[in-house]
Amino acid sequence: HAAVAFLLPALLAPAPLFIRNALVLGDAVGAGAQVRTLPNLLDPKALSSSYFVTEFPVVLFESFWGRFGWMSFRAPAWLYLIALATTVIALAGLLISRREAAASRTRFLFGAAIAIQIAQVAIYNLTFTQAQGRFLFPVIGPVALAGCAGIAEVARRFGWREISFPAALLVTAVLAILNLSLLALVVAPAYQPAAALP
Repeated sequence: HAAVAFLLPALLAPAPLFIRNALVLGDAVGAGAQVRTLPNLLDPKALSSSYFVTEFPVVLFESFWGRFGWMSFRAPAWLYLIALATTVIALAGLLISRREAAASRTRFLFGAAIAIQIAQVAIYNLTFTQAQGRFLFPVIGPVALAGCAGIAEVARRFGWREISFPAALLVTAVLAILNLSLLALVVAPAYQPAAALP
């Protein structure tokens, strides 16, 4: 029941688009049309290619957290270090967490959804070289919830039982300031007209 409740909306929501693509393009996901119309972007490779060990995970990770201008410029290195530390802590918390039945089922569903989405991105990259983090946005909910669960478990192991409301507001404010800072200091300057640059 839990799996059906979790997966059925994800299948039903895009169903009209899949049906439309199948009727109009003869291809439910439109991949064939993309291959025909964008031959200049084709970059076939095998799953055993070194690309999936070197470039793919790095670019996918960076792009998920913040890579801008059609992947043309990166965020500051410290942002990726914070993101990497957060990811490692969250994964460590999930690994050491207690095996509660309900929590384990939920985490299994989240993990399966994330793994399936990453597999889809990898399959797409067998034909095109586009390890874009936006392809993981369909599972950003499971990523966020699983990440919070992992971080909460690490905090619990250090004796921090729960987060207070003021602390939650502080974290939210810091994240908002971080987002606005990236827009103001990284994104906006990159889109200034050439004449406005010193």
